[in-house]
Amino acid sequence: MIHEKYKDIVDIVIAGGYGNVEASTVVDCSEGEFTILRQGIGQLEEFI
Repeated sequence: MIHEKYKDIVDIVIAGGYGNVEASTVVDCSEGEFTILRQGIGQLEEFI
């Protein structure tokens, strides 16, 4: 459902399982280097 809602707005959606009450981390990858737009429950270092 998330992909269907945002597919025309974002380039990629990563399936991370069921959410919780804490916000997710939002990362901008459009300029070559990653920029954290919102730090949430996920740590960027976990995915690099």
